[in-house]
Amino acid sequence: AAPLILGVVCKDAVFLLALHTAFSTESKRNAESFLLYRDSQELENHTDTNPTVRRQIDLPRSYRGPFRIYPLDTSGTMAMACAGWRTDGQRLAEYIQMVDKREHEMFGESLNGKEHGNFLACTASQMLANVCVSEGRRPLSCLGLLAAAGDTAGNAGYLWLVDATGAYRVRAHAVGGGTLAGQINGVLRDKDWTR
Repeated sequence: AAPLILGVVCKDAVFLLALHTAFSTESKRNAESFLLYRDSQELENHTDTNPTVRRQIDLPRSYRGPFRIYPLDTSGTMAMACAGWRTDGQRLAEYIQMVDKREHEMFGESLNGKEHGNFLACTASQMLANVCVSEGRRPLSCLGLLAAAGDTAGNAGYLWLVDATGAYRVRAHAVGGGTLAGQINGVLRDKDWTR
């Protein structure tokens, strides 16, 4: 299953979370070194044979940053968390960045908020749908939660679920993680996150 991504529109911000998991093709030793140890030296010195009693500590110092959360616009007010194939999510984010750059060059720096976020979400969804029916390219195996910062009207922010079937405005949603996303969505539906 794809790693879990989560987005929530809160009282004063939009929260995006992408859980990073080791690939099943990686050896257990590599997965443990990435998830449980600060650096390779600590892994080499470790002799515990029971990983279930070990506590999880910070990511290693060599960690490069979030792989599935992408900044989208030049002003830093939009981001996307992607689930699915990581390279396809990166391609989707690069497409949105290109569209945003073109719009900013054409209309100026005042684009942000709900309208611009909706435009980018719909444009991204249209691109995903176009490659699904294209004979020359394979469909992208990803979807995203696109977050936009609030506007001057006092709104905290906006969140869209973007896939090949459309762009849907949501207030809180989880995707990926197998059956875990369904369980989390049940909890997210029952809460008012704007308080």
